[in-house]
Formats: sequence, C-alpha cells, structure tokens
Amino acid sequence: MPSSSHQALALQWAKTDVWALPLVSIIELAILVAGLAHGVAGIAAVAGAALVVSLNFLAASLAALNPRRYASRWRLPLVIIVRCADMLLFPTAIDLLSVMAGQPVSAAGGAAAVAAAAAAGKPVAASHLAAAALYARGAAFFVVPVAGVHACLLMALYCQLPPLAHMIMQLASVALLMHRTPAVCSQYVAMHPAHARLSEGAYWVVRHLVALFSSGTWLTLEAAAEEANSVQKCASVAWMLEIGFGLLLATLLTWRQQLHEAYELAVRKAQRSDEEAIEAREELLSSPYVRVCEPALRLANVYGTWAVPVAFAALFAFIAALVAQPGAA
Repeated sequence: MPSSSHQALALQWAKTDVWALPLVSIIELAILVAGLAHGVAGIAAVAGAALVVSLNFLAASLAALNPRRYASRWRLPLVIIVRCADMLLFPTAIDLLSVMAGQPVSAAGGAAAVAAAAAAGKPVAASHLAAAALYARGAAFFVVPVAGVHACLLMALYCQLPPLAHMIMQLASVALLMHRTPAVCSQYVAMHPAHARLSEGAYWVVRHLVALFSSGTWLTLEAAAEEANSVQKCASVAWMLEIGFGLLLATLLTWRQQLHEAYELAVRKAQRSDEEAIEAREELLSSPYVRVCEPALRLANVYGTWAVPVAFAALFAFIAALVAQPGAA
C-alpha cells in the first residue's frame, strides 16, 4: 500500500501530466510526420507512434478528469509504458538526423571556407560568421539529437516516477542512447566535415582533462587517440554526456525536487495537529525520498557542488568508451 506522502506527490505529478503528456504527444507527432515525409518511418514506427500518442492522451485525460484515482491506480503503470514506448520511438527521431542538415554540404566547410572566400576576394567577416554559425549548428546537433541529453532530462523532470522506478527507467533510457550512439555518430560525422572536426576537438579536450586527473595515462590515451576514427571520438564524447548529464545530473535534479516536495508535504501535514505531526514525521523518515534520495544527494554534495561527481561520472564514461571502442569498424 503506497504511503500517503507518495500518494500526495503522485497527485502533484498527475497535475503536471495534464499538460506535459500532450506536449510530448505533439513532439512525437512532429517526429512521425517528418519521418513519413522523408521516408525514414515505416509501418511499425507509425503503429508505435500512434500507440504512444494514444497512451499519452489517455493518461492526460484520466489525470484531468479524476486526478486522485489516476494518481493512486493508473499513473505509475501508464507513465512507465509511455516512457518505454518513447524509448522505442527514439530511433525514428535519430534517423531524421541526416535530414536535419537541410541543404547540400560543402566539402571544405569551416576554416577552409573562410580561406577560400579570402582567396576569391569575398568578405572574410561574412565567411567567419558563416563558419561560426556552422560550428554552432553542429554543436547543437551534437548535444540534442546525437547525445540526447535533453530527452533524458525532460522526461525525468516532467514525467516523474518514484525514486527506484526512476533509476531503473533512467538506466534503461541511457543504455538505449549509448547503444544507438555509434550509428548516430556515423550519420552525424557524414553530414558535414565540420562535424568530424568538432568531434575530434571535443575528444582532444576531454583526453587532456582525463590525463590531467589521471597521471600516467597519457601514453595510453595518446595511443587510443591515434587508433580512433571520427565516429569513435564522437561516440566517446557522447557517452560522456549521456552518463554525466543524462543519467547522473537528471537523477540528482529529480531526487532533489522530490525530496523538497516530500518535506513540504510533511510540514503542511504537521501544522494540522500534534498527532498528524508525529505521523507525518514517521512517514517521511520511512519513505524512499528520505531513505534513498537524501543520502544520495548528501553524497553528491560532499564536495560542495554537484559539478565534481557529474564531471567524474562523465570522465569515467569517457574511459569506458576508450575500452569498449563504440563505433569501431
């Protein structure tokens, strides 16, 4: 039997579901329409997307019509099903990556394009701006569709699950992202020469950071860098972002919010009477929000900031990528 604190939090999350799940449906419909238009979505993807959208609107309708019944009986299984279906739909969104370029690519690109413009007597400032825009666009593509960090953060914060269910779902989501990363990086690198340079530049920076924190690993890292191709370098950096931000940071943000809400509910309940204050304290201390979230947040904050554990998790993911070599031919 769920505790009253969990039921109260689930009721708050149900109110968010009323608008968050339809918004997710709109995004999924946009992905589906774009996939159909460009021929990357087949019958299975169409059927899957239709099922996901139907479930989203069903859950949102139940949350709006009878939030208490929805929160106590239907929310947990429905949100788990919706998030699992979203993970299955994710490959269709990734297959649109090559279409997102939107225009033929130049074999030169970036700095070479600036040099060519100068040789031809064209305005160099405009070429610099174009090159900067190209690299900015490539960086945005890398963070959003390649690494998929935004999807992990948004789903964790706006389709919340209890702490342990959240961890299981977040691990599954990030594992799927990491599995898809080499194929996505292959598309990303092929889109434009600047994307390969961005991947190699990011890899170079991270490699030096790892060597800085792990003395004695420079020769090993140097040998790995010489053997790695652009796709492997892209995948290594993407794994780093997915573990550091998509898994650890998303979990810390979600658990901090849940712990804060659990304490607020306990305080409001304690203000009613002394008996309810004792009951609220006992419920809070036995809840997963205090038994799981609070120790994890305290451990993450041992250095005074989350930046340290997030950075170390990201660096360990980078080292794991060096060992696993995702994207190797």
